[in-house]
Amino acid sequence: MIVQVVVVLMYAVYLFLPGYLVLTAARIYKNRFLLSYGVSISILVVSLLPFVLFGGSIYLWVGMLHVVIAFLVFGANLLYKGKAVREPVNHQTSSPKRHSWPVIGCLGLLSVFSLYHLVVGPYTEIPSDFWKHLARVGTELHFLAEGDLPKSNGGGFGVSVSSPIYVIHAIIARLLLVNPIDLVMPATLVTSGIFLGSIYWFSFTLLARFDLDVRYSVAGALLATLLTLTSFGTASFSYVRYYAYFPTIFAFPLIYTSIVILLDYLEQPSRQIWKLMLIPLFLIVMAIIHRQEALLTVIMLAAITF
Repeated sequence: MIVQVVVVLMYAVYLFLPGYLVLTAARIYKNRFLLSYGVSISILVVSLLPFVLFGGSIYLWVGMLHVVIAFLVFGANLLYKGKAVREPVNHQTSSPKRHSWPVIGCLGLLSVFSLYHLVVGPYTEIPSDFWKHLARVGTELHFLAEGDLPKSNGGGFGVSVSSPIYVIHAIIARLLLVNPIDLVMPATLVTSGIFLGSIYWFSFTLLARFDLDVRYSVAGALLATLLTLTSFGTASFSYVRYYAYFPTIFAFPLIYTSIVILLDYLEQPSRQIWKLMLIPLFLIVMAIIHRQEALLTVIMLAAITF
């Protein structure tokens, strides 16, 4: 049980907290959930890339990861201070109660789903591809036995496959000295929660553009998330259940993040242009993790622009 809790904290912290700290240092409050995840997963993938290409100790990567996070937080804070000197600060005028409803809705959603996930467990039934992906993680873990990341064989991101997600799963198992199959429950709990959270906040952002009471926007976002959970998937498989351990669920929230950034820019092009630089970064990260989501994002952004 202690290991399960530690794994939940590790996945949740490193998939969300680095981006949250960077955004906090930069005093960016809009779309905080989506951007926090987008920045966090980008930091993980980009920092891991040179170690996979050229080899190196996983402990060195862990150390470099924290250095990169600290550097980005410090740099974001410096940029904010420079911006604050040139521009006046806009103070929020909305009531605290108005801001609490979306957070309460998100926490309620994640609590209910977490209880459901802990009761039914991850989806591993045949004909799920879960076992194939778990085998790929096992292959990566085999090459991490000495604590080093071996150089890529040129055929993909890692030794055995083309996605860094398998390497990340394997590194966590290696650091905790446990079998990857023992980490499936907590890992899929976090990835599923982040995916559903991205659906919720994306839907709330869209509904908030209309002149609706905030409670109606929250209710609509919860309904959209519920419909996604029950109707979005492959054949008879729910997406969030079937793909919870796969690389695709790590990339999918970046689709919503990229769309939100573009919509913000289209509404306020003079103030949001710097955020557009994040879209190419997210596209690259998606292409590295699972290129299908990158192509889908390009199609959707092109359609929105048109």
